[in-house]
Amino acid sequence: DNAWKMGGSQVFLATGEEQSVESLLKSIIISSGNDASVALAEHLMGSENNFVKKMNERAKELGMENTNFTNSHGLHNDNHYTTSHDTAIVARELLKHKKIFEWSTIMLDYLEHTDKDRPATMLANTNKLIRWYQGADGLKTGSHSKANSCIAATAIRNNLRLISVILNAPDSNTRFMEAAKLLDYGFENYESIPILTKGETVDKLNIEKGQEERVNILAEGDLTILVEKGKKDSIKRKTVIPSKVTAPIKKGQKLGEIIIYNHRNKRINSINLIAEKDIDKANIIFITKKLFLELIKQLN
Repeated sequence: DNAWKMGGSQVFLATGEEQSVESLLKSIIISSGNDASVALAEHLMGSENNFVKKMNERAKELGMENTNFTNSHGLHNDNHYTTSHDTAIVARELLKHKKIFEWSTIMLDYLEHTDKDRPATMLANTNKLIRWYQGADGLKTGSHSKANSCIAATAIRNNLRLISVILNAPDSNTRFMEAAKLLDYGFENYESIPILTKGETVDKLNIEKGQEERVNILAEGDLTILVEKGKKDSIKRKTVIPSKVTAPIKKGQKLGEIIIYNHRNKRINSINLIAEKDIDKANIIFITKKLFLELIKQLN
């Protein structure tokens, strides 16, 4: 109901117009549709205020310590703020959703309105890095009179993905040039080191009062770290697991973590270690059977 009132970049949604979630997301990602942002927020949470509350909750979960949202679209409000570091955090999270690469590299598309008498709205991508920077495949530009020209960009070369964030650039061209400089610096001076793959067995953990004595603990996901070139050997890996756990254990249950520290002894990444399978608690029948088998073994 409020989407059509938005200023700034719009895709010109009409009151009561119906669009798919995918169409709204594309309108936001490609063309910064402020009205599409409000429409999607209201659809998902009933009101934009409820959606903004969830935005701030999620920001805290991600560790965005210097961010506060007051709206879903990013237009100026004195209490709506973030930093380049926090923007990089949300960009990194966004990269987990593979559709973002497909949609943020579309240079031109059209939004068809439900009222067929209205012409389609052109969706034009303003991220010029996509056109000329090698490996660039996202993410998002933004600008208004208070924040000036901003961009969260990403590029990949030789399996190394980097994120570059520029805020408050004086003009559009400067934001692209500075973003490219940051990416160049990263590709020239850093390398990607694989540590673990998803499902890889890391260790075994002793189980008390279970129907099995040990359980494999696995990496919850892939773990790759970014290190300065030549500093690979100085990376430290710390495995944090208890000496034993008590049954029952559920498959996928977190049982520990691996923490990675750089050459400055600063924590740079971590990954959860999870149980490979369910381990039920031992009942009286199981315990009796186990004791009997142990007795037979001793007699032999």
